[in-house]
Amino acid sequence: MLLRPRVFNALVYCILTLSVGAGSQVVGAEEKYDEAAITFFENSIRPVLVKRCYECHGPDAVEPKGGLRVSSRSALLAGGDTGPAIAPGDAKNSLLIDSINYGDLYQMPPASKMPVEEIALLAKWIDSGAAWPAEDLAPQVVKKAFDLQERAASHWAWRPVVDPPVPPTVDQGWAKDPLDQFLLAKIESAGLQPAAPATKRALLRRAYFDLIGLPPTPEQLQAFLQDDSPNAFAQVVDELLDSPHFGERWGRHWLDLVRYAESRGHEFDYTTPNAWQYRDYVIRALNADTPYDQFVKEHIAGDLLEQPRTDAHGANQSILGPGFWHLGEWVHSPVDIRKDETDRFDNMIDVFSKTFLGLTVSCARCHDHKFDAISQADYYALAGFLQSSEYRQVRFDTLAQNTAVAEQLQELNRPHRQAIAREGIEAFDQKQFAAYLLAARQVLQSKPQQPAKAKLVDFEKAADAVALVHDLDAARLLAWVDHLRSVAPGDVLHPWTALALQGELADPAWKQAVEAEAGRFPALAAGDVLTPEQTIADYRQGDAAFWQANGPTFGAGPLSPGDLKFDAEGTVEGVATWGCVRREPAFNRLELAPDADPEGGRLGKWEIAGRTFRTPTFIIGDGPVQWLARGSGRVQLVVDSHRMINGPLHGALAKEFSTGDKLAWTSVNLGVYQGHGCHLEFSAKGDEPLEVYLVTQGADAPRPLPGVAWQEVLTEHGASPASLAAGYAQQFADALSALAEPADVSTAQAEAGDWLQRHRPLWNAATESPAVDALRTARQKTSGQIVVRSRLAPSMWDGDSFDEQLLIRGNSRTPGDRVPRRLLTGIAGEQPRLTQGSGRLALAERVVDPSNPFVSRVMTNRIWSHLFGRGIVPSPDNFGLLGQPPTHPELLDHLSVRFMADGWSIKRLVRAIMLSSAYQMSTTPDPAGERQDPQNLLWRRANLRRLEGETIRDAVLAVSGRLEPAMFGPPTPVHLTAFMQGRGRPGSGPIDGAGRRSIYLSVRRNFLSPWMQAFDVPQPFSTVGRRSVSNVPAQALILMNDPFIVEQAGLWAKRLLDEADTAEERIEQMYVEGLCRLPTADEKAASLTFLQQQNREYGLRPEQAANDLRAWTDLCHVLFNVKEFIFY
Repeated sequence: MLLRPRVFNALVYCILTLSVGAGSQVVGAEEKYDEAAITFFENSIRPVLVKRCYECHGPDAVEPKGGLRVSSRSALLAGGDTGPAIAPGDAKNSLLIDSINYGDLYQMPPASKMPVEEIALLAKWIDSGAAWPAEDLAPQVVKKAFDLQERAASHWAWRPVVDPPVPPTVDQGWAKDPLDQFLLAKIESAGLQPAAPATKRALLRRAYFDLIGLPPTPEQLQAFLQDDSPNAFAQVVDELLDSPHFGERWGRHWLDLVRYAESRGHEFDYTTPNAWQYRDYVIRALNADTPYDQFVKEHIAGDLLEQPRTDAHGANQSILGPGFWHLGEWVHSPVDIRKDETDRFDNMIDVFSKTFLGLTVSCARCHDHKFDAISQADYYALAGFLQSSEYRQVRFDTLAQNTAVAEQLQELNRPHRQAIAREGIEAFDQKQFAAYLLAARQVLQSKPQQPAKAKLVDFEKAADAVALVHDLDAARLLAWVDHLRSVAPGDVLHPWTALALQGELADPAWKQAVEAEAGRFPALAAGDVLTPEQTIADYRQGDAAFWQANGPTFGAGPLSPGDLKFDAEGTVEGVATWGCVRREPAFNRLELAPDADPEGGRLGKWEIAGRTFRTPTFIIGDGPVQWLARGSGRVQLVVDSHRMINGPLHGALAKEFSTGDKLAWTSVNLGVYQGHGCHLEFSAKGDEPLEVYLVTQGADAPRPLPGVAWQEVLTEHGASPASLAAGYAQQFADALSALAEPADVSTAQAEAGDWLQRHRPLWNAATESPAVDALRTARQKTSGQIVVRSRLAPSMWDGDSFDEQLLIRGNSRTPGDRVPRRLLTGIAGEQPRLTQGSGRLALAERVVDPSNPFVSRVMTNRIWSHLFGRGIVPSPDNFGLLGQPPTHPELLDHLSVRFMADGWSIKRLVRAIMLSSAYQMSTTPDPAGERQDPQNLLWRRANLRRLEGETIRDAVLAVSGRLEPAMFGPPTPVHLTAFMQGRGRPGSGPIDGAGRRSIYLSVRRNFLSPWMQAFDVPQPFSTVGRRSVSNVPAQALILMNDPFIVEQAGLWAKRLLDEADTAEERIEQMYVEGLCRLPTADEKAASLTFLQQQNREYGLRPEQAANDLRAWTDLCHVLFNVKEFIFY
């Protein structure tokens, strides 16, 4: 059974009740009690309340836990956030008594359970009416109401983005761009001057590190130094913006925001399959300068865009964006599955709101935001989008193409069905059909005792005789006999066989048999009635409202009654008698690319990606969940969106089933999850066929039945065998006529059509069917367009509309009303209710609407921060009241308006900023300015910045010559030290990471690179828009002792020895490559002295020292440790 932990955070435990807070109106009129009751209260009850409850719920508690006070009777009656704490006269149903008995909802007091004697006293007191002295009525504390509109109106970030006028400045020559004037105006008003321009060397190094994260080569430096044209720097910026390395550098900035990692952390650090495809998507999108509003929409709802971005090979790029939602931590086999879901959702909302809105929406999980215009309802409105969506691995390479093929295959169905039916009409002879039925009956009567067990040869003589009498084909008649003598109960002719051995109309046995057979149908029909509460998904009429698929394996939608069914070769196999979701055999040969990662846990061997369909979400009731299906398949019962099934819990949620070629029910008892949200995901198993008709929950499984029209054949034509045979023939003829039309057909007509197709030789003498052949050819031609192999990537899978419940105090065990899905009210105001799918596309459109003041401001500020080392808003992930206000709000709005007006182009904004005078200032401090503006809030000079951990490592690889230029692809494993131990320990990678850029190194939550951690690369748990910059001994120790640094120093030294002849030339080359400048005379002399000292240490003679690698390796190692190497 599902266990519920007794120990929670004390803050949660102390919530006794939840719904009306301490500021509630006093309830209950003053009542009078006899003296004995009051004495009992004072002597036995009040001391217990004071001793056990007052610390958290007493009159002196500023904010009583759970909104409950126990200092007056009226407060207990009003209760806290979950309603009244006591029900006078009914201790058994009082939440207070349940809590002190350590019930399912609360366990109070949290430290230890009350003595049973005290519990008994409190129960007795409540049962006797909960007497309380009248004079002890304490006034309630009235809390100030949450005023969302007032908060939004009073804070700068919620106001519309408006382009302010450019301020005038005294200095008319400094500004190169209007943005410069916003800075200069404030600098001048402070009586200061901006710094001088940076040197060309410093400016080039800054531009290279800012745009591509690599140092310029000596050749690139020399070309820039020699170019005296006014647009020399602009040309450099344009070249760097066009470099594929731009996406690698700026992609790393973005990955910080979405807590990018390739494993799920927790105990075993399971891999997040194909997470690196998201990383590559980000790099490609930034290199392509995808408009930021499009980029945002792709992240929120890229799987729902009508016109997604595709690459040159047709791979869907937009669908990769939603993968960011699923890059957080996952827990395998959590004890409290619902709480685990709410924790995951909380992280997803936190990352979403900080990344795109710069707001801490997650602070409203348990209550209205304490400072910002964000209500608790806003939080759960966003959670509803996640409840209405699901995780999946998507075949993004082939999704568009194969979906189109599936639709084309579906479009072939009905027109070709009509052609086949028209062909059948020409061949079908009603009189002959009836004659064969009667003749076969006559032959069967020749062996009345168990004809199914007789040998077919035993019927040959009788068949020949009967055929001769009735002028029928003896071989075909014998085939009729063979079919009818062993016909299954589900066959449409089973009633005929059941009656075949009966007498004529005058025979009472015939009449009784006909009535019994006909009466069987309405009884079954009555048992098939389903209430809405029982039905989860009903595909029997081909209803597309229940259709949600990941990939084309199950075609483009459910089959309807009368649709054709095919085998793997494209041959017509039969006609769908009922609607169902059926595996499309044309897609049986789908396979995965070699670098596609499987899912972890028990689902890893199921190969479900792109081969799955799902039901709508439902609430688990008290009966089993069951599905009517034919064939073999797998089903995952996704409860509370939990997927990491590995361990002792929740194993029943993944099930394989097989019914063979029979239509049968399979059921799973989910009683332990009663009340939880759930949906089913069906997937194919190998190449085996699968049809799913109905999914329900309830005590009794409804049964399928033949079309009730066959009852009419018995009741209307059952007067005699001859009339019944004619009735059957008429029914089959009517079915062919119906199938020849484009309209839907009835179940009975579909059953007749299926029988005719499967037993064509019994009624059609033609050995060939041009219509069937034409259909086979058309299907084979269409199927030839299927792209078999695809890569995988994590993404979203849209579900049905399913709003989240507001959880009182954020507690998953105290759900409140469901909250309609919407964007924050403070941003978008009142919004229409979303009724179709998840609504994420509507959310995305509202998020990027220009009227939203946050998206453009937040991204503009991030771009500024990456180029200047600090944002105009210094807290880039928090534009709320607790964040830091902008130093230049007008500049921020000016750039935000430009950003939107320029098509949300990141590269255009970056270019404009880099070509400004502000960006090109030197870092040289001005004494007067430093005294007046020590934090450089006026932007009067450039900030000296340290390179990030990845950029330091990449720069080391670049100067050593080891840098591997290949882009994209699976991550290179991190080199593991002996100290990196634990469960889920992956394989270790090479010391130098195969020379690949740091963005391509594996990021595993439980095995993060010590190098990266030392240099402040953030741990991937939530959004980090501004990294910490520390100065700790570990950094110096790594640059001194890390094997990677020593190895790269040796490679650099070897290359220097190969490329330069003299020591002086080598030293100059070192400084140009490492520091983008020539060494000073003192530096050159010190380097030569160092080389001599090291040579002596190694015992080398002068003639040996010139080209000995060791001393040069040491000198390169020294240069790696120069502060200038890691600052710019």
